[in-house]
Amino acid sequence: MRFQKANRRNFYRERLAFVEKGMKSGECKEMYITAALKGTISVWDIAVDEVMTRRTFESPMSPYMDIEYQPIYEWNSVVKEMGEYLENFMR
Repeated sequence: MRFQKANRRNFYRERLAFVEKGMKSGECKEMYITAALKGTISVWDIAVDEVMTRRTFESPMSPYMDIEYQPIYEWNSVVKEMGEYLENFMR
């Protein structure tokens, strides 16, 4: 979808304000843009699905995005859990 120049400016301002609000609150941990400038990847620290859904619909970009959620885990936590599992499994 193409915006008129004035509308595009407002849209980008709203986008930036949304991300900055998330970063200031600590919910948005990281934000990356693809090299083709056609998409973003962000890391949000939100434990409750309802809150993530609400944040998604609050985003001015949501009508224009394909959204995919993937939970991620800290590597050291996974290694510890795997070690404990294997220890118990091997008994």
